[in-house]
Amino acid sequence: MGCYAQLTQEERYQIMGLLKAGYNLSEIARETGRHRSTISREIGRNSGKRGYRPAQAHELASDVNIGLKFPNFSGLKFPTLHLTCPPFQSPIGQLSFSP
Repeated sequence: MGCYAQLTQEERYQIMGLLKAGYNLSEIARETGRHRSTISREIGRNSGKRGYRPAQAHELASDVNIGLKFPNFSGLKFPTLHLTCPPFQSPIGQLSFSP
């Protein structure tokens, strides 16, 4: 697996500017020096009704890096279920067999 570096905040704002200027994915990739699939994933992952959001994209990436994307569930208390079952009785002793 190759070595990679995450997008910087400056690169994210550059992507936004190039999108607004009408550049396509290949042109943005060439301008930023990143692979086309990296640009595609970045835009797809961080776009919504209001378009590509570089500030939110960078904040989300930073949160993931420090482990804040998923809350820590260690403090939650779950109820303990106490199930009681009747003692097992074998039906073999109750059957009558003749040799």
